[in-house]
Amino acid sequence: MLLNYSTGHWLVGDRVFYTKPMAVEYASRTNEQIHFDFHNSFYDSVDWSEEPEQSLQEIYRARAEQLLSTYDYVVLLLSGGSDSTNMVKTFLNGGLRPDEVVSHGVLNKVVNETSTTNIEITASASKTAKLCQDAGIPYRFINLWDSIKNVKYDENFFETADTRMCIDNLMRIEGLHNDPHLLNVAKNGKKVCIVIGLEKPRVFINDGYFTTAFLDTVVMQNHWARDIKDNRGIYLERFYITPKMPEITIKQCHTIVNHFEKNIPNYKQQLVHTDKFDFQAYYNVCNNILYPDTWQSKNYFSLGKTNSGIFCQKYNFVGELMPDFDMFKQYQGVIKNFYRSVDKKYIRSNGDISGNYGNFYKIKKLNANESAK
Repeated sequence: MLLNYSTGHWLVGDRVFYTKPMAVEYASRTNEQIHFDFHNSFYDSVDWSEEPEQSLQEIYRARAEQLLSTYDYVVLLLSGGSDSTNMVKTFLNGGLRPDEVVSHGVLNKVVNETSTTNIEITASASKTAKLCQDAGIPYRFINLWDSIKNVKYDENFFETADTRMCIDNLMRIEGLHNDPHLLNVAKNGKKVCIVIGLEKPRVFINDGYFTTAFLDTVVMQNHWARDIKDNRGIYLERFYITPKMPEITIKQCHTIVNHFEKNIPNYKQQLVHTDKFDFQAYYNVCNNILYPDTWQSKNYFSLGKTNSGIFCQKYNFVGELMPDFDMFKQYQGVIKNFYRSVDKKYIRSNGDISGNYGNFYKIKKLNANESAK
């Protein structure tokens, strides 16, 4: 049975955790292994070897229609990256109307529209936003700094933190999930949903098969455990990776496999599952083949995938330009205490928490046209 939110959780011994930091802290004390469960039992039952007959565009449209039929008020979160741009254009190109499209960033005395924090909005999201406005779909920018006084970092942060533990965690919760307009819509009895553009699948070669798996540091970013307890009528959904429409991820996986087999001579070397995997080159290829009608790299500016989740380049300004800001001091203190309290084996060299995969799923046997059973 699927829950009414598409989230995941971690198992450490017989304990269940809905945030990775809490799981890591407990595992450090008990020396038990961490297991990531992203609807494992459901995805275990799916036939990953069977490619859906519908085109990607048809499946994307079906997902958009599903969201509109499930919720009373649908908000699309537009970052300016490839995933969210394709999501919004899927609605636009299909004549489907979300209730509004929203971008968020930070504007204050030291951060402007062309700063790293906002450059994807200014250079890329603005183009898609204009298409929305031309179609009569409301678009607005939420300045997270407007509610910064309400953001407090203490030890309770880890009960709601996403897998990145970045300083923007609580800023986003305060700015988006406590947005007065959305809260008012929910208060009036409407079921509100913020839809985020997560995420393209990771396909790799493992034990002689094209394989995929859900990595917690990717699929659980921008999801907060607090929403499980009390979302106040504002739900959060991923557009792509969701058990409510597994056909998206399965079709994307097969599209990626087919492309690499036919067009990349050394694909066996590129897709081998190692720590040296060039994820940026991989995602550049995926953008072109998964979003051929909606995303062209030459027409949009993108910062690319960040090399660190916790030290996200978009929000480095707080520590670099505002080191004496009270909120930064609070955040710095709780993060330092976290690092001291956990086993160093769980922390990568860049400061991020190490990732955990859920179950592995075979898509296709290597060097064979027959599907993996």
